[in-house]
Amino acid sequence: TGAGGGMGARIARAFHDRGASVVVTDVDEAAASRVALDLGDRAAAHRLDVTVRSDVEKTFAVVDEQYGRIDHVVTCAAIITANRTPQITDEEWHRVFDINLYGTFVVCQAALARMVAQGSGHIVGVASDAGKRGGGGLRADAASAAAKAGVCALGQSLARASAGRGGLPIQVDATGISSSKRKLSEYKRGGLRTSRKIYNCCGTYPQVELAWGWYATTSLVIGRRINVAAICQ
Repeated sequence: TGAGGGMGARIARAFHDRGASVVVTDVDEAAASRVALDLGDRAAAHRLDVTVRSDVEKTFAVVDEQYGRIDHVVTCAAIITANRTPQITDEEWHRVFDINLYGTFVVCQAALARMVAQGSGHIVGVASDAGKRGGGGLRADAASAAAKAGVCALGQSLARASAGRGGLPIQVDATGISSSKRKLSEYKRGGLRTSRKIYNCCGTYPQVELAWGWYATTSLVIGRRINVAAICQ
């Protein structure tokens, strides 16, 4: 999800480059279509609003019909607010939670049902370092930080729930920093740092793709948070 640009698009490419058939989803259908067109064969685009359960079910139904199974799901759709904590409105708070946490839950729920039935599959939830440390740096506001903390807990809970069903690999990517525009120096001035990690890559998006190519397909890491700090200058 959220693959119409930025990290989501790079993740889609990482899978595609490794031979996967990729369904690029985003609430911005035009953006998703551009990414799918750029990827070429084995790529399709689908408009998806993760806050609407019927949209999620329709999208998974399309995947069921066209591909017959789903091997990997990455939940990358997320937003942040433009306001610092004292100025966040109720509307902004609920919107962030609807997309970042509820949307992740609905997508994971739909994916998990199918993966349990087929006996295999990988789910990766893109969280944030702010979900562990709290917001405050750059535009990492309290709403986004709280929602991403929920994503971390959700991923670990899903992994526990699937343990009795063979232990489906469910990981949480606690992304430290990501941007397609800002330079590394700007992030350093913002005071953000990656925290204690299992795997930590601080480099450009192509380097991060190598990390995705490994841990989004491995069965060695289940229910764990993996830090990936991505900078694209």
